[in-house]
Amino acid sequence: MALLKKDIKNEQGFTIIETLTAIVILGLIMIFSAMLVKRFFFSPKALLKGDALTLASAEMERSLSRNVSNDTSYSNSAGNLLIERKISVKDSLQSINVSVMTKNSAEVVLTLHAYKKL
Repeated sequence: MALLKKDIKNEQGFTIIETLTAIVILGLIMIFSAMLVKRFFFSPKALLKGDALTLASAEMERSLSRNVSNDTSYSNSAGNLLIERKISVKDSLQSINVSVMTKNSAEVVLTLHAYKKL
């Protein structure tokens, strides 16, 4: 019994240095994981591509369903993207190209192509 009390009495927990080291390491892990989450989920380029895909597919749907035959270009409501539709006809095949570009740098973000038999 005396030996058991002696073992319990000599047993010590973590030192302050070990505890602080663990807290610092956990803090660094949290900072890096927050940066990764921000980079992957809130990337402006990823959000821009999502908007571009939505706009381009809507324009393609309109062009196919309404039998549109003229070219057009316009900007989105935010004013940061330019949507451009070009239509060409060869033989009995209509080609519809919808491109979405950034308005400032004219960098093409997305292009959709569709063909329709007339």
